[in-house]
Amino acid sequence: RLPDGAPRPYLACMPNAGWPTQVGSRIVYRSSPEYFADFASLAAEAGVRLIGGCCGTTPAHIAAMRPVIDRINSTDGHIEALPLAPSAARPAKTTPLIIMAADENTGIHNSIGKKFLKCVEVDPPKGLNPQKSLDGARLLKSVGVDAINVADSPMARVRMSAMTLCYLIQHEVGVETIIHFTTRDRSLMGLQSELLGAHAAGVRNILALTGDPPSLGDYASSSAVYDVDSIGLIRIIRQMNDGVDFSGASIGRPANFTIACAVDPTKPDLEEEVRRLRTKIEAGADFVMTQPIFDVEVWTDFLKRYGVERLPIPVMVGILPLQSSKHAEFLHNEVPGITLTDRARERMRRAGAQGRVEGVKMAQGLLQELVPHAEGVYLMPSFGRYEVAAEVLDVLKDESVASAME
Repeated sequence: RLPDGAPRPYLACMPNAGWPTQVGSRIVYRSSPEYFADFASLAAEAGVRLIGGCCGTTPAHIAAMRPVIDRINSTDGHIEALPLAPSAARPAKTTPLIIMAADENTGIHNSIGKKFLKCVEVDPPKGLNPQKSLDGARLLKSVGVDAINVADSPMARVRMSAMTLCYLIQHEVGVETIIHFTTRDRSLMGLQSELLGAHAAGVRNILALTGDPPSLGDYASSSAVYDVDSIGLIRIIRQMNDGVDFSGASIGRPANFTIACAVDPTKPDLEEEVRRLRTKIEAGADFVMTQPIFDVEVWTDFLKRYGVERLPIPVMVGILPLQSSKHAEFLHNEVPGITLTDRARERMRRAGAQGRVEGVKMAQGLLQELVPHAEGVYLMPSFGRYEVAAEVLDVLKDESVASAME
């Protein structure tokens, strides 16, 4: 953004048409020409003077952008840049630690399928200070969350080690974690080494993921490993629960990992997604966590495609509270694995300045509808707004919802 009064340089901008997404054997870019045109308007207002298109753009994208640029006033426009002061780190208060016995099952393992579980994702920091993440975990613990999900450098962007943050949350906050464990950055030997360390540290709820490719993130030239995918990782963890590593060598005694797998009920190729989910369950997954959905019919339709009314293992359905129409359009057009319904996008457009309030209402309504179809919820608050997750969970106090959870 250009500070007020600054000379206007010739800034150029050539965005991609969203993030690349793999559909079968093809790489596609999901941003629509209309969304691309909206971005062109915002870029021009921010001071960009030459706007083009890069990966994934088509003649339709450029054609949609042309009339928007023609309408932009040619007079200089400057946006004031507000200085941001770094926040000082504060010492964390100590609480009782979660220290698990060597042969003890996790709380998630003991509770799933017996009560409706509430899990919320907390982002690892991009820098050295984990305080905001720990404060968020404390807030969520205070409203009765059963576990904190910690992602592993999502979107292939560098963040603090998920393992380290899980350890800090369990030992300084006193709430169980579910670590998102990807095969992207670890060799077969490295995967098993980290799993052994996680078990010793008490981090034993594992969401087995393949992981976003480095080409999506800040280090496109970084090498991805992928010795195995998420299915292979599930098999490795299951073997450790049987007391042996991938090669069949003894690890001393059986491990006590609880294994989660992921599913995306919005994928274009649902037959392939159903096939992979069946394979994950056969490989030894204990429960399922879904990508965010925005309509209960998305999940019930997936179950019909699978051929059941309920999956053979428990499921936690993902819900992502929306903040604004802009937020909704960004997620739908640019974030792989997230697809909004037309109805959800229209509700956010109509909400205008009340987008945050409408987003909470939508998430609460969806949660109420999903309770009969799932064993838990997995909330993904954006921008570190963990208080939004607390607001959404407040709907579970309703008597009718509480009775449905029993």
